[in-house]
Amino acid sequence: MQVSDTLLTPAVVTSIKEPLARVETSVARSSFYLREIEGGGLKSPKDFSTLVPNLHIPDYGSSMTSTIYMRGLGSRMENPVMGMYIDDIPVLDKNNYDFLFSDIRSVSVLGGPQGTLYGRNSMMGVISITTLSPEEFQGYRAQVEWGRANDISLGASLYRGRHSLSLSYRHADGYYPNEYTGKMCDPYDGGGLRWRFTRDVTKDLRLENVLWGSYTHQGGYPYAQVLDGRVLPISYNDKSAYERLSLTDGVRISYRGNPHFILGSVTALSLLCDRMDMDQDFTAASMFTLSQIQRQGTLSEEVVIVPNRESRHWKQRSGVAAFAKFNRMSAPVTFKQDGINNLILSNANAHIPEDLGKLTVDEGSFPIESEFGILALNFALYHETAFITGPWTLGGGVRVDYEGDRMYYGSDATVHFRLVPTMEGSYPCHTSIKGELHSSSFQVLPKLSVSRSLASCSTGSEGRVTLLWSEGYRAGGFNTQIFSDILQNEMMGDMMSLMGVHLDSEREVSPYGTVYKPEFSDNFEVGGQWRFRGGKATLSASANLFILLVRNQQITVFPPGMTTGRMMKNVGSSRSMGAEGSVALSLGKFRADASWGCTYAVFTHYDDGNTDYSGNRIPYSPLSTLSLRCSLDIGRFTLRGNIRGLGDIYWNEDNSLRQPSYMTVGASLSYFLQGTEFYIRGDNLTSVRPPVFYFKSIGNEFLQLSRSATICCGVRLSVGSFK
Repeated sequence: MQVSDTLLTPAVVTSIKEPLARVETSVARSSFYLREIEGGGLKSPKDFSTLVPNLHIPDYGSSMTSTIYMRGLGSRMENPVMGMYIDDIPVLDKNNYDFLFSDIRSVSVLGGPQGTLYGRNSMMGVISITTLSPEEFQGYRAQVEWGRANDISLGASLYRGRHSLSLSYRHADGYYPNEYTGKMCDPYDGGGLRWRFTRDVTKDLRLENVLWGSYTHQGGYPYAQVLDGRVLPISYNDKSAYERLSLTDGVRISYRGNPHFILGSVTALSLLCDRMDMDQDFTAASMFTLSQIQRQGTLSEEVVIVPNRESRHWKQRSGVAAFAKFNRMSAPVTFKQDGINNLILSNANAHIPEDLGKLTVDEGSFPIESEFGILALNFALYHETAFITGPWTLGGGVRVDYEGDRMYYGSDATVHFRLVPTMEGSYPCHTSIKGELHSSSFQVLPKLSVSRSLASCSTGSEGRVTLLWSEGYRAGGFNTQIFSDILQNEMMGDMMSLMGVHLDSEREVSPYGTVYKPEFSDNFEVGGQWRFRGGKATLSASANLFILLVRNQQITVFPPGMTTGRMMKNVGSSRSMGAEGSVALSLGKFRADASWGCTYAVFTHYDDGNTDYSGNRIPYSPLSTLSLRCSLDIGRFTLRGNIRGLGDIYWNEDNSLRQPSYMTVGASLSYFLQGTEFYIRGDNLTSVRPPVFYFKSIGNEFLQLSRSATICCGVRLSVGSFK
């Protein structure tokens, strides 16, 4: 059986949280299934950017960079604004958000705060991913693809009995040349493995185990300097790369033996080991580099209880969720000769009277060692209920969520300095800071909704209108990336003291100022869905309006001066207003869908002490998204086309730098023969190359351009049967 004939719509309920969601007490939901995921060349979560209204996931940096903007809000660092689940297992570190797809059965994106059901970091929604199960398919599948930049993808999977095994691998030579090294910035090698096992232990007890692992070894960070309005070639001298090994094992249990309730449980253990190397000045100068190494383990548990015999008029579920996450992180910043001269000695000498001389450092380079141990504990109780009377559904829910965080830190460095010509010899200066920080938060996250179903037997149409209010939050944390700056300030002060020079000014940032608090959002939304079936035609549409109010907003800030780090602070509040809409048509062999979103997100308050940005657009979030897709089956051929659009983006808080709107065009052609698909696909065929990221580092401006046109061809084989 051809893959193209199956899994166009949901086949089975796979989520332990799904039963109540099916009464449609939420508004914004976009779903994608196996055929369109594979046929559309959707290979990772980043590829769903713009396909979901108001969703923007820029592809820049490396796989570690998983920045998400939804409905005008997002974050470049620390905690994401959207949660992610894979087969009901939470992904609790955004470093794991970007991964290669292999036999993905469905992807559902819930928009707007989902705090009641999903808790922390689901402030703007949740991405729920479901993999193909041996209960749905028996046989084997394989794929080979090759494209520009020697981009090769291989995949093979076997589904037999209660077991399935999937293997995948990808290699790419890279798309961005580094003029300094003469090599590509972004070569890629990575692979993945997934084993899935299901078993009915008894007629009432069902057990399923999902084990997956992935390995990534890549370059990245193809950032080009902008000088006097010109984009210079990428040219930096130090290593920039990312390496990641992740492993997750999850056990799902379903028990139906109790006459009063059905119990679902998901227990998961996740391990993450990664390393990020970065030339932080991104120039040919020898300034400073960062090597960040993480060793992280997470244990999570969630139990959901649903009544065994639900009333037609009352549906409910309750749950308890908890996790413990520990991260051992090492993040040494190595200062090289240019960095020592420009970032340390120049600042120090500015405070030394000229008649005393000039400060020098013996070392040509030295590291600032930073070690962190970060523990996060979370516990939550939640309940969601829905009362149904005739066409009306009244829904509500509440989540009680507690989180406690603790960080152990230690940072030190040693240099030998001399005041020329006052000092005859060099003196050692050892600077060290050590300590412990902790924070805790307690949240109550409510949700209320009222909806009315609209059905017409005469026209064969059905629909629903919903009014919704919900609250979500993004967890707080610790600013680890600023500790090298803290130690630099301490080191400069120590050297000044040893020379008898005392600085009057206080340190810009202390370790105790590196804690930031949770961010909260209130979502007010009204919308509806409508579906019409007639003959061979199916037409569905949805539209909604929303207003989001964000308080205690976490904003990335850079301390003043020639700093090497950045930090998150709760220094603002914002308002986001927008609209979303989608239309899908299926008419025989022809399918088309369109989605559009528009968001106007501004700071209602943001004053950094120097400038008041209140009323300005929030940077990095697009004004609008657009997606137009269609496919036509002609005999054994399938022709697909798509247009994606992104509205204008501001790159800074004062709104002086703006990226205008742009569109990209893609197309593919497939030929099916006895379970085998031969295809050719092109993306960004017009070679539009707008910037996808912009930032400043030690006074210099940088950006990353998007990739030019890419074309690939491949073969996909599926032998077996779908259930």
